[in-house]
Amino acid sequence: RPVVEMLFLLLSIQVSCGFSVSLEDEEAPSDFYSVSVIILGVVVAEFAEEVELRRTEISPQKRDVARSSFLLTYDMLRMVGAHLFGQLTKPLSQLALHSPLRRASVDLIGRGFAVWSEFMNLTAVLMTLVELQTDPTVSLDVKKAIAQSGNIPATGNKERLAAAATVRAAYQACILIANQRPQQSINALSKEILTFKCDVEAGLSIQSSSSFPSSYHVILDKGRYPVYLLVQNVIEKTKSRELVPVLVKIVEIMLFCIDVEQFKTRTLSELIPSLTKNPLIDYCQAPQQVAVGSVEGLVHVFDIRSAKCTPLHCHSAPTSAVTFSSNGRALVTFSDGEGKVSIWQSSTGLLSLMSPGPLKLSRT
Repeated sequence: RPVVEMLFLLLSIQVSCGFSVSLEDEEAPSDFYSVSVIILGVVVAEFAEEVELRRTEISPQKRDVARSSFLLTYDMLRMVGAHLFGQLTKPLSQLALHSPLRRASVDLIGRGFAVWSEFMNLTAVLMTLVELQTDPTVSLDVKKAIAQSGNIPATGNKERLAAAATVRAAYQACILIANQRPQQSINALSKEILTFKCDVEAGLSIQSSSSFPSSYHVILDKGRYPVYLLVQNVIEKTKSRELVPVLVKIVEIMLFCIDVEQFKTRTLSELIPSLTKNPLIDYCQAPQQVAVGSVEGLVHVFDIRSAKCTPLHCHSAPTSAVTFSSNGRALVTFSDGEGKVSIWQSSTGLLSLMSPGPLKLSRT
């Protein structure tokens, strides 16, 4: 511990003073600085609970405090966080995509996001990490193995192994960040997906590019699987009551990520097992619709075929449970706070034999 504290103090003073070494190689000072920040980031990530955040400059009077506890000024923390974020999003012309430096920044951002969050844009971090997981040189089987066990294949050339290591680091960082900030992560993804859908409906084309990072639209278009894994993990690791305020957004994100064709042969419980255990969610195979209750008393009915969502004003208090009839022609909703059950039925007739019509309130 005393050695770590001394290292921390030396690196803090070095970074705050803009320390550089005069070497013949002009790139050396920049690399030396980057490595120093990385090491400082390691200390912060490992001892986050013990880090003291102070909005004052390091002064001789303050250095005595560092002998007994970690000392990191607000400006220092901001500088280190900005540098890590800069390494994460640095263009390919300045830093190789699968360089150890970028990978180290990815790892440290994930492990210490509770410390860095004030100095980083959550949406930008998540979207960049998602893009790193879409590397076409890493097969889907390898990506699934990473998600299931965290292991990467021991065979392959140097470039493929480096790419797989980057995908694993990005995946693990995404999971760590989402677990620390579940609601904020869901809100950030939902907002970008909504913008994506609106632009697509407006006829705007999504043009891919070789630059890094790409536009959010490009990332979402090719990063549905990483987003699916991220949200699936949030569902599994977060307490159900904490997800209630963003449950509708969770379903919206998952339906965006899953190929519609899969619903022809598989049910929602097969595609998202942990989601259908919630009484606020029900799925009916016949009309391929998902009903989701909300704290506002609304019930959102997602039609998978048309990719449209219809909000039903069911209750004046938070919805407690929803369920479809077996044929999908009726939806029952319940609110414990209101003490009422509402029954919604779809239109009947020849035109509705193949697909139920809009749901209308039958009785309460």
